[in-house]
Amino acid sequence: MRMIKKWLNNHPELKRSLEGLFKLSGLIILLVVVCYLIQKAAGTLNIL
Repeated sequence: MRMIKKWLNNHPELKRSLEGLFKLSGLIILLVVVCYLIQKAAGTLNIL
């Protein structure tokens, strides 16, 4: 893990793109969870 960190510090542009990728994947996961919760809420409302 330390080796990877050292290697990334030597390649700042790669580190930046990786951080961007993590943020993007985090956003997508958040979006999917929100959509799932809305769908679940809509389903329970339809039953009532």
